[in-house]
Amino acid sequence: MRSRNHKGNVFVGNLPPDFPDERLAEAFDPFGIVLSAAVARDPVTGARLRYGFVDIATEKAAKAAVAGLNGT
Repeated sequence: MRSRNHKGNVFVGNLPPDFPDERLAEAFDPFGIVLSAAVARDPVTGARLRYGFVDIATEKAAKAAVAGLNGT
């Protein structure tokens, strides 16, 4: 069984209220292979929250993405 590490897991905050998962993945795509991208949702209402998580293939790609996208 392959163990899973989360060195490429990035928290993304201050997203617009209607920001889709696909657009979040597209923003990180230039930095490496995006394994998953999801905007958090309210468990009761299902409304999108203003933050999400992106799992990108490597820690190096995650650091490059943070440096390149921070503040955008």
